[in-house]
Amino acid sequence: MSATLFIVPTPIGNLKDISFRALEILKTVEVIAAEDTRRTKALLSHFDIHKKVVSYHQHNEEKRAYELIDILKEGKDIALVTDAGTPGVSDPGRVLVEKAFINKIKVCPIPGPSAVTTALSACPFLYDGYLFYGFLPSKKGERLKELEILRERKEVIVFFLTPHKIKDTLRELCDFFKGRRALLAKELTKIHETIIVDEICSLLEKVEDASKIKGEFTLLIEGNRNTKATYKEFDAEHIDLLIDILFKKGLTSKDIVEVLTKVFGLKKKVSYELVNRFKEDER
Repeated sequence: MSATLFIVPTPIGNLKDISFRALEILKTVEVIAAEDTRRTKALLSHFDIHKKVVSYHQHNEEKRAYELIDILKEGKDIALVTDAGTPGVSDPGRVLVEKAFINKIKVCPIPGPSAVTTALSACPFLYDGYLFYGFLPSKKGERLKELEILRERKEVIVFFLTPHKIKDTLRELCDFFKGRRALLAKELTKIHETIIVDEICSLLEKVEDASKIKGEFTLLIEGNRNTKATYKEFDAEHIDLLIDILFKKGLTSKDIVEVLTKVFGLKKKVSYELVNRFKEDER
């Protein structure tokens, strides 16, 4: 009979952030699959936990996943951990979880530390939800194409940035998101935790040489507050209802077009199409 695959978050900095439940699971499972066995063994040693630890990282993920599934089928519980935070969120884990579901093996996610939610909880410009993106593509062409799409999103966008590329990346992001507020967090939950909120381009002046910093930066960028709406974004039935009300109030077609253009940010051509379509349907 198959056992359970536990997804266990580990501290992103401060070791006191690990939960009692996470520690209990790490003490009771047969095997711990870790992104970096050295870091995980150091964590386990700190809490006096002695278990078999095997590597599970991006270079052996596919092969090791099959081996771990076989162990689970033998009835042995496994805990999946990453270097810091929650496995599977910009870290190895997806392949094993997918194979576990395919093989009808129970997957039990444990809540815990996350750089994403930690940074978001301190964000002063979280209005329309958030989009977690993670790391941008390494190839410039792909990266610029992604940023062109992301600049139109209304949600706060969450990025992970590597220390050695922090300044270059911020310069590039400034080209796409100039004028927007951003939150840059480094060494979250650690002694030298720093959270800066400023206009995205101004952050460049406040970021020192990050070559010696371990771990990633978490960057939140304000969503597009000036996104122009398109016809497809609106419920046609509700727009027709509004047009009907405005006509009954005595407004002319020109007046209604002006309302739709100003209130919804629609182009005049689209507004005229909506008004004319309504008039035709009413005949």
